[in-house]
Amino acid sequence: MNNWTARAAPAANTPPPPPSVPPPQSNSGRNSPATLPPQSSSGRNSPATLPPPDDAAVAVARVASEFRALERLRDAGYGGAIVAEKVKEIRLAVARLPEAVRGRVVALVEDRAEEMELRSQILRKEADLAWRKAELAALKERARRATAARAERGRVCDSCGQRPEDKPLERCDGCGGPRYCGDACRKAHWLAGHRDECAAGVAFIT
Repeated sequence: MNNWTARAAPAANTPPPPPSVPPPQSNSGRNSPATLPPQSSSGRNSPATLPPPDDAAVAVARVASEFRALERLRDAGYGGAIVAEKVKEIRLAVARLPEAVRGRVVALVEDRAEEMELRSQILRKEADLAWRKAELAALKERARRATAARAERGRVCDSCGQRPEDKPLERCDGCGGPRYCGDACRKAHWLAGHRDECAAGVAFIT
């Protein structure tokens, strides 16, 4: 074997060549990650695309929630002092809000606070008025009883002009106006002319 043959023959210790790389998969593979198109950044539910929270909207929602809770307290029958104190707390909380948020919340707070305070004042005035009416009615009844008692103490028999000490005077059975010591005075007053004045118009005594 000459030198040209030796050169053309492969060496015994030469390593085999590396395997060939397969060709890329065709575009018909739908589930292949390499073939999936990149997702658009306009997805509505993507956290990266969500707008930042609006501080003013959050503050308004918080104030509205506080007022709803306050209305529930009022509807449950809590007094005006509690309502006024809660309104004061909400106003202080609004005063501590950032300047950019405060201007959009103050109008809502002031309007609702004024409305609730006016309603609370109306409830207090109505309760106070009802109590004063009841007190006035009680005072009028006491005055009426005192007047009746004083008149009764100074009342005398319409027939004889006397007042018995051991028994009260008796009213006329017909009209209930004149008062008498007893049956004798009743009969005498009837015959003296009360039968013409009595509203009953009936001769009870014959």
